[in-house]
Amino acid sequence: ESLGVNGNCIDTGNLIFSENQNNISHNKKNILYAVTTKRLQGLQIHGVEYYFEFYQNLELLNDFSKKNKYSIIVHLHPGIKNNIKDFRKIFKNLNFRTGEISSSLKKSFMTISYSSTVIEDSLYNKVPVVLLDLHKKNYLHLDCEKNPKEKNKAVYYLNNLKDLKTSIETIKNSKNVNFEEYIFNSSSKKNIKNLLDSYS
Repeated sequence: ESLGVNGNCIDTGNLIFSENQNNISHNKKNILYAVTTKRLQGLQIHGVEYYFEFYQNLELLNDFSKKNKYSIIVHLHPGIKNNIKDFRKIFKNLNFRTGEISSSLKKSFMTISYSSTVIEDSLYNKVPVVLLDLHKKNYLHLDCEKNPKEKNKAVYYLNNLKDLKTSIETIKNSKNVNFEEYIFNSSSKKNIKNLLDSYS
């Protein structure tokens, strides 16, 4: 509406392809860290972490993982997947992966991100999300909870590692996370079929 788009809204529901609404995150050991890392020519000013900020985050999370004995999977964006060997040499306390995001989500009880479509993938896989803004840009990908001690929330916004540690324990102790505010109940396959049928 702010752009003055004319015409009727098409309410499709979920069209995300990585989803598992029966996924149970209890007893999983991993934390997924997912970032859309763009090459220099693809960067934008708002809602993206720059490559040096991503690198700084890896340094902080590497130490954070070692200190707290957390298992953190760093799922690399396709744009930087060729650097995986270098990352593994430098950040030995992080587990770097590429490929289908669903494989990492199946192993994780929560997701850390800043701005990525993995946020939606995570919610549709019933995995809570922490929007981690260590560079304090005050960008919120979604409406979310800012109190790291508040249980059963699907999305949190935090800007420091102390609150991140608190939120990890909160999520571990949450037994009835409410995802309904963020997800459609129908599957993407069903929604795509309904959308195509409406035009046939």
